[in-house]
Amino acid sequence: MKYFTKLLSLMATICIIASASLKVNASAYDTKYNELWINAGGSTFTTTTSTTNTTRTTCYMRLYYFKFTYYPENAMPGGRYIYSRLYTVPNDSSSSQPASSLASFSKTTSAGQYNYSYNSGCGGSGQSYKLKTNSSYTLSGAWATFYWSANPYI
Repeated sequence: MKYFTKLLSLMATICIIASASLKVNASAYDTKYNELWINAGGSTFTTTTSTTNTTRTTCYMRLYYFKFTYYPENAMPGGRYIYSRLYTVPNDSSSSQPASSLASFSKTTSAGQYNYSYNSGCGGSGQSYKLKTNSSYTLSGAWATFYWSANPYI
């Protein structure tokens, strides 16, 4: 009995240490990573799409990196923004429509709760979307890197 108690105590100690040292990675299902060139005064769509895995009310968008011409990395020209939003992927020859609220970034963001609401009629299970981005700074273009998903960050 004494041996069994010691063994049980040792196993419990190992489990506690192991669970405390394991890192839990929260993220959005089907997260995409896209590097995009934003032309001065223009907008850019991703070529990749993300699909909801169930009915959703929010999606995920995060600005990871940007670099405007003639500016240091991750330095936003004064009072300017980089915008992003999800758009529908049409099943026929119709054009894409805005699917989410507009995300506006004045700086890079860290991983976490950057979920944005879907517009009415969007976010249904199995629907696919693409990301569109543009900038309010029209004097030069920029490279921008986004993490995004049709599913929310959990």
